[in-house]
Amino acid sequence: MTKFLYYLCSTVAAIFILTACGGGGGSSHSDDTGTIPSPSGPPAAIELSSQFNASEGSFTIIATVSDENGEAVNDGTTVVFSSTTGDISPSQAGTVAGM
Repeated sequence: MTKFLYYLCSTVAAIFILTACGGGGGSSHSDDTGTIPSPSGPPAAIELSSQFNASEGSFTIIATVSDENGEAVNDGTTVVFSSTTGDISPSQAGTVAGM
């Protein structure tokens, strides 16, 4: 139980420290429907979810990043994770479909 609480506290700390950096590279090519997707705006909101893996003693954290209109940010937008307790690996990732 103590180990679980340690990882829970680490996750909570990571949530408060989570930073989403703008940037992302969308593309302007047409999709299969022939329409040109419009680029999203800069990151404005982050929704976090986590899942504890008891067999590995680790958490998976998923950050869903959206713009001010609630649309997923462009693919490749960098999301940086950090924690004051525990390790996060990888510490950053690019979004795919807003995640």
